[in-house]
Amino acid sequence: MRVIAGEHRGRRLIVPKGLDVRPTADRVKQFIFDVLSGEIEGADVLDLFAGTGNLGIEALSRGAAHATFVDQNTIAAKTITQNIELLGLETRSTLIKRDVISVIKHSDFPPFTFNLIFADPPYDYENHRMLLMEIAEKKLLHPEGWLILEHPTSMSLNGTFERLAVSRVRKLGNTSISMFKNDNVNDYE
Repeated sequence: MRVIAGEHRGRRLIVPKGLDVRPTADRVKQFIFDVLSGEIEGADVLDLFAGTGNLGIEALSRGAAHATFVDQNTIAAKTITQNIELLGLETRSTLIKRDVISVIKHSDFPPFTFNLIFADPPYDYENHRMLLMEIAEKKLLHPEGWLILEHPTSMSLNGTFERLAVSRVRKLGNTSISMFKNDNVNDYE
């Protein structure tokens, strides 16, 4: 697995063997970043269920200001740390090794909103709707930001979740990418 574009283009990332960590496929990553091309420079990024850190690192390589990686899996946390160090991104990265929902619900998280939120939960994850509701209730997404959620194609997430509304859905084999925007930015004032 490689970084596709930007400052670290072509650099290989560490991917652990086994099924504990499933990185986003390159064609899925390419689609996501093609859509977000004008949204990355200077962005604050939240990478949930970060796995290898693939999506957050790609954003950093393309000019994002900072990425916060969240994953409770010990192998994933170690891999993210290794990849951040490999590319010298320590000063622009934060790793939180805890359950995603408990991090989101924590009263001090975060002190700001995120321009881009990536969420790539395990395929057997069953709380996609709760995840979206928690992100919306906590107002984690900047009023003009994007939330990108990977999920099995068999799952439909159309509609609105609090203030998050589906803006675009793309099916890529067994994976669907649902892209959310804030439905009512006036809720932030």
